[in-house]
Amino acid sequence: NKVYYDGEVMQGANVLDFEVIWASSVGIPGTEQVYAQDLENVYYKGKVLIPKADPKSFKQLGALSTNWRTVGNYSLDKNHIYYENKEVEGVDKLSFSSEYEDGYASDKSHVFLKGKIVPNVYPEKFNFPVHEP
Repeated sequence: NKVYYDGEVMQGANVLDFEVIWASSVGIPGTEQVYAQDLENVYYKGKVLIPKADPKSFKQLGALSTNWRTVGNYSLDKNHIYYENKEVEGVDKLSFSSEYEDGYASDKSHVFLKGKIVPNVYPEKFNFPVHEP
């Protein structure tokens, strides 16, 4: 009758069309990443991701690397890129890449760390920690 995350009822989640779309845990408490959706909303760790997230086009980016570091806190839909549950500001969606470790990402003009632009650092000169599958 209800959808739960970590023992709490997920307010507004529709049990009839709810599904987990990406979940991972690296074995360290607090590092779990869980994305889910129903027809109306996208959820991150049991909360609505962003009210304007589009469930039909939403997808998780990245994967887990072999050394237990997490790659994949970034996601996107047809209009936006997100880090965890926040929209990434100032990103060029067409050139965006999140295939790095430790929350790094880039587009043609910026380096991002955990969804925020790193000032005065440029992708063509930055040595990213690279995810090795």
